[in-house]
Amino acid sequence: MNPETERKKFRRQFNDEQWLWLTANAEFKAAWETENFVRAGEIANPLIKGEVNTVQQLRRRLHKPGDILFE
Repeated sequence: MNPETERKKFRRQFNDEQWLWLTANAEFKAAWETENFVRAGEIANPLIKGEVNTVQQLRRRLHKPGDILFE
């Protein structure tokens, strides 16, 4: 699939309120802008489902050795 189709498909998963909340998150926004949709999904799902409440909790949950996104 081309990146534009992926963007549209990914975006349709969230309502406008959820989307505003996600785009306010720096990690999500970085993944979104680099078209890393897998990473954006890894970040979005715990935030939307309420499994994490803070960016620090999200970072601890998602941090992988060698991950430059969080360094």
